[in-house]
Amino acid sequence: MKKAIFFIAIILLGCQNDSKIVLASSGNLNEVSVVIENDLWEGAVGKELKTAFSKPIYGLPQQEKQFILRQMPPGIFSGFATKSRAIIKIESNKKKGINVVSNKYASPQKIIVISGANANQIIQQIRSNTKEIVSILRNSEIREKKRRIKKSLSSSSSLKKVFNITLDYPSIYREASVLENFVWLRKDTKSGSVNLSIFEAPLTRDKLSKQKIIAIRDSVAKTTIPGPTLGTYMTTDPEYRAVSKPIIINK
Repeated sequence: MKKAIFFIAIILLGCQNDSKIVLASSGNLNEVSVVIENDLWEGAVGKELKTAFSKPIYGLPQQEKQFILRQMPPGIFSGFATKSRAIIKIESNKKKGINVVSNKYASPQKIIVISGANANQIIQQIRSNTKEIVSILRNSEIREKKRRIKKSLSSSSSLKKVFNITLDYPSIYREASVLENFVWLRKDTKSGSVNLSIFEAPLTRDKLSKQKIIAIRDSVAKTTIPGPTLGTYMTTDPEYRAVSKPIIINK
């Protein structure tokens, strides 16, 4: 009798502690599933979505879209398809608005529901909320990228020794050069390489314009980053507009 009572107690405890299991989300970085009817995707709504979220990223040597959009009609949005990390869902014949849902089918996950009574209302909602939607998706992808980076961090201490700073970056990056006030990190790819140079330059009273930033970078590269042939070095396209952000580092 005691064994039977004990067995029943275990079953009851198991039922009380039962909870919903949320599966891990899936998808490549910067890839967004767009759940939308085919006719809307092929028309003005689809064009607006591509204009808002699929434009090229500024500053890259070769064109790369901000987000890669993968369209699917609502009829097949089920099962594994619902586990995408980033989803934009278009709902027509509904009250206009934007709704953001987190971790509904998987985790981490962001679902952005854009609704309107007709195509014009949906387009208006996209245009009015583009910056907010991009920010939500970008922040979500940055968090995912950080999570992946932390799986295999570089153990190098060069940045700490040279600049007294720390930076989390993947172990796949190698140190191409470490000098006084200069560190060059490099990742080899099939089509070339990805480079990150960190250097320190004296602060002058002159205004630090974008042209000045490029001039400083080129002067450093001339002595530290050699080109493919003798006497050449890596330089910056004069048409490139530098993007800068001031950061205060407490040493």
